[in-house]
Amino acid sequence: AKLPSMAPGFLLPAGMTTLLNSYNPWIILSPSQDEPAVFSHPVDLCDDANAMSSGILLYLSITLYLGSGCAIALRLFLRQSERRPPRSLPLILGFAGVLAHAVLLYHNIFTDTGINLGFFSAASLSAWTILTLLLVSCLSKPVENLGIVLFPVAALTVWLESRFPTSHFLGQSASWGLRFHVLVS
Repeated sequence: AKLPSMAPGFLLPAGMTTLLNSYNPWIILSPSQDEPAVFSHPVDLCDDANAMSSGILLYLSITLYLGSGCAIALRLFLRQSERRPPRSLPLILGFAGVLAHAVLLYHNIFTDTGINLGFFSAASLSAWTILTLLLVSCLSKPVENLGIVLFPVAALTVWLESRFPTSHFLGQSASWGLRFHVLVS
């Protein structure tokens, strides 16, 4: 692959390329010995600039979901204990997890080629919708005990979506009414 002429970093002499490449994985080799190599930042080497942030959001949402589920379980099983977490803790963790999951879903479902509603993307979207409704309901009714099961299931769907990516695109040529109907249903 030919490097762009305006690549950021330092230009290295061609003779140093092999030596430095053997010790440093962040060196990009030039296509020929006549051209210098460019010392690049690790972010420049990623295929997807959002790969690191997507990974962080993935593990953050899974951790927040599992933390919220555990906090709800502790509230249920430690009824008379002083170590019982407050009711607001699982709700805050849950809302933060739903927010991280929403950003992750947005990047995975709305792509340049259309709306990706593969099996695991649709399952993750369904889990997000159910958790959002549960958390909004928890603001007025004490129904958070359902989260003991729902939060780990949602964490599983987030993990499955990242581990086994599928694609079933609803193309950009589809009408907005059809796209809205598919997303809502």
